[in-house]
Order: sequence, then structure tokens, then C-alpha cells
Amino acid sequence: MSDDIMNIDGFTIQQGPLNDRVYLMSSAPNARDSDLPKKLLTMAQENGRGKVLAKVPFSMKKAFLDDGYVVEARVRGMFGREDGIFVSHFLDDSRDGLLSDGEMSILHRCVQEDPSPSGDGEDVQELDETHAGIISSLLDETFQGYPFPVHDVDFIRQTMDNGTRYFGLFQDGDLVSLASAECDAKHRCAEITDMATMEDERGNGLSRKVLVHLQGILKKDGYRTAYTIARSRSAAVNTLFSREGYHYAGSLRRNTFFGDGLENMNVWHRRL
Repeated sequence: MSDDIMNIDGFTIQQGPLNDRVYLMSSAPNARDSDLPKKLLTMAQENGRGKVLAKVPFSMKKAFLDDGYVVEARVRGMFGREDGIFVSHFLDDSRDGLLSDGEMSILHRCVQEDPSPSGDGEDVQELDETHAGIISSLLDETFQGYPFPVHDVDFIRQTMDNGTRYFGLFQDGDLVSLASAECDAKHRCAEITDMATMEDERGNGLSRKVLVHLQGILKKDGYRTAYTIARSRSAAVNTLFSREGYHYAGSLRRNTFFGDGLENMNVWHRRL
């Protein structure tokens, strides 16, 4: 089961029961709609969803707040010269919760930690459509459940066609670690996601190698901002981005489905 991703009047929206939300993922440069906050809320109500999440420019903040949304995170330079915000409306009160004590402990430790960027990413390579099958397999093996249909090889190919770039590390011919960058070429911003490493290779610093190489390529290609949405309960992932100089931007509460259910997510960002 996975949620539907659709394009409506230039807006890319994910909607469905898996994440139990309506998520405005992106919009075309010329897409304008002053009634957008209301329309997203209506879609959620008609489909019985517990949350609306929208990723929008900071200049739209007032329009969303006037309709009862709250700002959960803010990313510097997400829209070029303008910051981006994640705004949410909770239709189900249980979605508007706090991070657990364990999640707060992870976050506090990461925020207090001094960055220690690594320069080692030489063995990483960029992947293409011929690798779609092994990308899908590694993601499917790594996660018991995932918020997007990564088990579908055609979906991986579709994301590549839409500008997502994948980077991976091979050992003895096997893809052992990977990450992707969902690239917004217009605003020179990229979301780092799909980080996965084979179980037997975890703890060996492979994810960091992939991340470092990916960041270097993005910077070389003129990208100025990178951000990620990390599982709040994952000490390893939050520590990785903190050490690479990312700054905490906020948390998305009970937002994303993984194998055990809906999880809180931390947003991190940095200038490249």
C-alpha cells in the first residue's frame, strides 16, 4: 500500500491512508492559488485524513496561519532568496503531539554537538536508470515500511526523470550504501533522502561517505541549500547530519509512516 502522488493545477500533492495526510510537496513556478490552504484542508476532510502538511515559501505564512495552520519547521534558502516553511493543520488531535523523551535526548545531544565535517567520499558514484532495480531492492530491504513506493522500480525511474539524483557506494559489485537528492534546480535547493545501508555494513561510516560526495557534487553544480527530513528516533541519522554542519530547523509531528507506524521527523538544513 502506498499513497497517491498527483498533480493538480501545477501543485504536486501526496494523499492517502498510509501516511494519513495530505502533503503539498511542490508547486510549479507559475502555480498560484490564494485559496490553497482551504483547498488542502477540504481535501483532507473529504478523505478523512488526520493531517495536512504543506511545503511553501515563507511569504505564504500568513495565508496558512489565518486558516489555522502552524509552522513546524523553517529552512533557510529553500526557495532561493526566500526561506521555506513546513506548515501543518492537525485534523486529528493525536497528530499534534510532542517528541518523546528519547527523541528529545537525541535532538539535544545533536544540537549541542560541534560539527566535524568529513572529506572522505572518493569511492562514491552517481547512479542512473540502469541501477533502478538495485536501488529499489536496497531501500526495500532496509525499511520495513516506507512513505513512498520505493519497492516499485518504475517509481525509482520516475523520480530520476523528475530530477532526483542517486549516489551509491559499491563493494565487491554490490550496492551497499546509497542516498538521493531531490533537486530543485530553479531555487538551487535539494532535499537529501533515501539514505540506506546494508545491515551488515552499518556503523562503518558508509552513509557519511555517500553524503559527503553527494554534497560536493551539488555544490559544484551550483546548489546553495541542502536539507533533510530525518526520523526523530534515529540517533545515527540525526548525528550524521549534525556532524556535517546541518542546523536543526524544527520537527514534523506524527508525520511519516515507517514500519512501526507514524513517526516524528526532524528537519535539518545547511548552506553548501
